[in-house]
Amino acid sequence: MTSNVSRPGAPAWTVFVCAVAGAALFQFFGNATRGYVNTASAFWWWISQWIDPRAETEHGWLILGISAWVFWRNLKKTERLEPRVGGGNGAAIAAMVGGLGLHAVGFVAQQTRVSIVALLLFAWGAIALADRRWGRAAAFPLGFLVFAIPLNVLDSAGFWLRLWVIDASGAIAHAAGIEVARSGTQLFAPDGRYQYDVAAACSGVRSLMALAALSLLTGYLNFRSTWRRALMFALCFPLTYLGNVARIAAIIFAAQAGGQAGGERAHDVMGFGVFAIVLGGVLGAARLVERWWPEKIADEVLEEKSAARKIPVLLPVAIAALAVGEMFFLAHVAARPSAGAAGVRLAADGKDPVELPAFLGTE
Repeated sequence: MTSNVSRPGAPAWTVFVCAVAGAALFQFFGNATRGYVNTASAFWWWISQWIDPRAETEHGWLILGISAWVFWRNLKKTERLEPRVGGGNGAAIAAMVGGLGLHAVGFVAQQTRVSIVALLLFAWGAIALADRRWGRAAAFPLGFLVFAIPLNVLDSAGFWLRLWVIDASGAIAHAAGIEVARSGTQLFAPDGRYQYDVAAACSGVRSLMALAALSLLTGYLNFRSTWRRALMFALCFPLTYLGNVARIAAIIFAAQAGGQAGGERAHDVMGFGVFAIVLGGVLGAARLVERWWPEKIADEVLEEKSAARKIPVLLPVAIAALAVGEMFFLAHVAARPSAGAAGVRLAADGKDPVELPAFLGTE
């Protein structure tokens, strides 16, 4: 492939205008909720989750570092195979427009997590519009950042996972002749020697997020085909369940032998054991796939026909104008009074129509 490749696509200044307009939108109208984090910035709302222990998303810094390293790795891997070429493909334009639309939905619904996904989508579109090679290199790292978004909704799924883990570990104990009793999420000995409550943190749903991210990263770094990468990612789910069953079962066996203190020591040790089981299983499966179903070495020489088509200058400018227009729309949405039916209906002058008591339930 020759190095004198033309740079069709959007001019650099139009890409810069799109990026600035998008950054301003997510900075000044990125968050509609002000309850826990009083900020209008989607950037700061997201980062604040990484530094707040209550959000349990401190791993966001690790995900960010891994994403930056993968992006750098992808660029280094392709710099000698593909020269710098202009962006301007339709996917980049569609990603930015879709990101703006998705953010409007997230802002109106007061779901900042949806707006963060929109931010990642818009960011990829801006990068791909500037340079197609950079866009390909940034696709996985930006998608990988989804694992740094706090997903508290998984706590509900964790309740059912807790019950399945308790049922399986209790059955293993009974099969081994240990008469462990169960009450809800509690496991205890009939004679009172030990008693444990399988809390939400022990359900496996929190470790599942970290292990799913590591499994996906393992598949991405070791394989190129989609089905092999998907297989590595899918394996983490049953392996996480098996790892947590092994953890609870080990606690029961240790408590049977050493009492309450013995079970607590097994609890601490098997916290690392779950990661060893899951990552060991995923890495072992990766070695087996490499041995029995090796990938064919693909020719990475790019053809000239893959060059980007020229994009009209007005199209990126229109996207920037759309972002600015969305700022005015969201400002109007944020300024509107609540339309909910619940609450106290006020008089036209803004004051309560009747005198409200200072306290309820008193004379």
